[in-house]
Amino acid sequence: MEELDHAGRQLLTVLVQHISGGTVRPSRPETFITYQDTHRHLGLTCDAGGNHDYGRCLKQHGLDSLGRWLKNTGKPAIAGLIVKKHGAREPGEGFFELFAPLGNPYEWWENEIRRSIEPVEQWGPYIVSVASPSLSATVGQALPKMPRTANTIYELLVDVGINVDEWDVSVDGEPIANPRNNPSRNTAWSYGGEVGEPTALCIWHDLISWNCTPPVFVYNEIEYQNEVANERAITKDSKKKAGLTKWLKHSREFFMAVRQAYISRSPIQIILLAGTRLGIHDSSDEQGGVTARELDPVAWYAHEWNPMTGSYTLVRGIAPPELAAPDVRDDSDDPLNSPALFALVGTLDETEVLAIVKARTRQSQFRKSLLERWKKCSVSGCGLTEVLIASHIKPWSVCETYEERVGVANGLLLTPNLDSLFDEGLITFEDNFQIKISPLLRQGFQLDLKIDHNMRILQRHEDIRPFLEWHRKNRYYETDEQRALRYNASKRDAK
Repeated sequence: MEELDHAGRQLLTVLVQHISGGTVRPSRPETFITYQDTHRHLGLTCDAGGNHDYGRCLKQHGLDSLGRWLKNTGKPAIAGLIVKKHGAREPGEGFFELFAPLGNPYEWWENEIRRSIEPVEQWGPYIVSVASPSLSATVGQALPKMPRTANTIYELLVDVGINVDEWDVSVDGEPIANPRNNPSRNTAWSYGGEVGEPTALCIWHDLISWNCTPPVFVYNEIEYQNEVANERAITKDSKKKAGLTKWLKHSREFFMAVRQAYISRSPIQIILLAGTRLGIHDSSDEQGGVTARELDPVAWYAHEWNPMTGSYTLVRGIAPPELAAPDVRDDSDDPLNSPALFALVGTLDETEVLAIVKARTRQSQFRKSLLERWKKCSVSGCGLTEVLIASHIKPWSVCETYEERVGVANGLLLTPNLDSLFDEGLITFEDNFQIKISPLLRQGFQLDLKIDHNMRILQRHEDIRPFLEWHRKNRYYETDEQRALRYNASKRDAK
């Protein structure tokens, strides 16, 4: 059989890890992986100017060799998982040219992705990790079954060497008779990580891809946090809102624990959970919860952690290579660059988060770039720059990349009244840059705030159009009912 070269194996490993997360749907290309994200997962970097042809680069780093190998061996065209980020979510033209499918190419493409997933074990002999000497420690060892023992978190942390001295007091400093039942501590999702001690993470057994070699856990914490935050924003149930706030806090702490393990390349002890896993919509249901916990005896490691996308990959038993040289770009202007801020925002509501981000960007390079572009308010023409606000068109919390968060194309320079109305979705701008005012902003308020239908964005920068389109579709609303319907429709589409 034709051999697959090392670059092709590395790329194949990334694709197998992606499908192992369980989120890929053959009929939904939005669940596939983009050229840019594949590029990052491989540890490749852009040129100094940030201009990069991801497709051409991937061809030089395994895509060409993987494609030829797949075609020559008759294996499923798993390379079709890599799709364009903008426009139609489909592979590059070279994909269909190489495989030259008969009949409808899109039906063939969907079937090839289905063949790639079922079964995922077919790729085991060809991915990089199988050839790794460090894998020998786990080969032949029985995988942990679904937990059946109701161990306490306290006992498991003691077993792995994590300090539990502070468990005998509550968060208010009150003594607790039985530290094992400390409710403020035993409901967290992550523990440890201090100097000299391991990190312990609580993960549901059924969320781990045990059918890979080695097993992996692939997840996206920012996507999860956005779903929780959206649910919290619309719920009227105070108990549910409090529960969702706690989930956000735990999720932020979990993500930062993975970050620390990723940077230090230190082992992670996984506490496997079993029971009834509650969904976001069921967060106030008291019938769900953990019924059993057991420790996986094999250490895990963070092989990937991406603060821009929120994705990460944990691998069982395989220590990761040394971190690659840091990217040449300066991401100090990114609001998510601060771990302290990142951990904090999960405990706040949307208004508070927005205030923090605006305070952080007030003296940032993002604001300086907008001042250089607009010189004055983008709409009113007010030249009192001291009071103007650097406003993201597409909110930073839903931006997918560093470039979106800090790029000048995603910003307007606005007076405080325009900025607030824009953030609240009470005004937006058409593709011709004309203002669009929500009927919810009554005439009297329009007069008070000096808003009228003749206003427009004063400079015609074409690169802001895609962001304005996003704002019209996702932020602007004309009625409360419309806003609720739009939210519910987006949730249905995500399923």
